[in-house]
Amino acid sequence: MPILNFKKAVQPNVIATERKLVKEIIPTPFFINEEFEEKDIVSNVSTRIRVVQSFYKRHGYAQFGESLNNYIIFNCNSIVLIKLIHYIAKTIKFTSNKIILSSNNKEINNIVGIRNLSRYIDELEAQYVIRRTTKQNVYVVNHEMIFKGNYSDFINTYIHTYKGMNVNIDDKGRVVLFNDINY
Repeated sequence: MPILNFKKAVQPNVIATERKLVKEIIPTPFFINEEFEEKDIVSNVSTRIRVVQSFYKRHGYAQFGESLNNYIIFNCNSIVLIKLIHYIAKTIKFTSNKIILSSNNKEINNIVGIRNLSRYIDELEAQYVIRRTTKQNVYVVNHEMIFKGNYSDFINTYIHTYKGMNVNIDDKGRVVLFNDINY
């Protein structure tokens, strides 16, 4: 019989993990595809061969959706907007749909300037890349446009966290976030 020796209580660790997830995965007005796809990677010859699947850890990459790629390649006439999109892709946390874009951020000011951030955010909203929230400087990133991390983990966590909840939008079109969570 194994002996379990917990140095910390298990329940507070679970609660802390859940709070961290809620801080990084916020309610999204963008479509969540709950369709689960299973692939049989081992065919009927599995009795004769052994299948080993290895994964290398990948860090520092982001995925762009096809429609965002098409927008950047064919329709985006602003190099500043392209740089802002790349900034979002570079700084978004793994398995998250939240980004903080503040005019106080030196790197953002170098990209767009102090006065132009709102204009570029309006353009990103028009292209469904991001959506404003009720928390200042916090934006929801469309996970179908820009995503970094394990997509399946993100969808599972989102469904688990926000199951049965509707996304509330205020009269200005912003996503309403909970006041009791420090995003």
